[in-house]
Amino acid sequence: MSGTDPDYISAMEHFEAMRHEDIYQATQQIDAGEILRLSGAWMNAAATLQSTFPLTRANANLVMNEAEWEGEAADAALACTRSFAESIEELAGVVGQVGLRLGAVAAAAEAVKVAVVPPGNTGPVGALARLLESAKVIDADMAQEVLRQEAILTMNMIYKPAYSAAGSGVPALPEPPPLPGALPPLAPPITTPQVAPAQPSSTGTTRDDVDPGLPNQPGTIPTPPPAAPAPAPEPPAPGPESEGPGPQPAPEIPAPTDNPSPRSPDAPAQPPVAEAPPEADEPGPAAPPPPAGQTSSGAPLSDPDGQPGITGPVPGGRAPDQPGVIPPP
Repeated sequence: MSGTDPDYISAMEHFEAMRHEDIYQATQQIDAGEILRLSGAWMNAAATLQSTFPLTRANANLVMNEAEWEGEAADAALACTRSFAESIEELAGVVGQVGLRLGAVAAAAEAVKVAVVPPGNTGPVGALARLLESAKVIDADMAQEVLRQEAILTMNMIYKPAYSAAGSGVPALPEPPPLPGALPPLAPPITTPQVAPAQPSSTGTTRDDVDPGLPNQPGTIPTPPPAAPAPAPEPPAPGPESEGPGPQPAPEIPAPTDNPSPRSPDAPAQPPVAEAPPEADEPGPAAPPPPAGQTSSGAPLSDPDGQPGITGPVPGGRAPDQPGVIPPP
């Protein structure tokens, strides 16, 4: 046996403080038939285990012997069947012990139910007490006390020993066999490299802020970036006069006049705005120059030394046939 269970009954009833009526009612509530039925079920289970499993073990050994199984695997299988058979035999012994204890409790319960008589002058002790009462040896109260003491004696002599023995030193169920160790892995485990988190530098920037495009290399520790240079001082913010909801339009240059009006000395000079200057409007396409023949509204210019047909008459007196050339009047 692998051990025993803790005692199921830690303390028994104190019958000396109970009335005869209470003892009698408690004993009549015990179902001795149900206890006996449970005892038979446990005994049948133990008998089944003890009779069938040896045959199973013998059949397994016979199969292994006929197959002429040898080697480490055969030895391991034989050891497993032997260990399992021993566990089953121990289990059958525990089940049989429980069945026997339940049978003893059922017999004690039935004996208590018969021995504890009901209150009154019934039973052999009650008849004797009635005779003593009629002979004026004892009175009625003494006769009732004699019956109560008889019930107490029955409970102390039959009930307590049977129930205490049934719940003390009960064999424990066998421990399950230990599980086999962890099997070795078929392949080495895949380790995932862990990259140390970026540590903030003295300027409050991290590695991702300094160089976010640098790829992460698994298995390497990133080199801390150099300290970022101190930012250049920003230009002074413009005064409240220059602040506005939007960019200021470019000042218009007045056309020159004969008598320009003097500038007001009160207007302060606008400080340069830090913002980028607005883009100048793109100039429109230039107008095409007028044709050469339409440069003046008068007569065509005479150019004796010019090119024939362009600024002078064509030799021979024939009108020029060139587009864009105006013949002489």
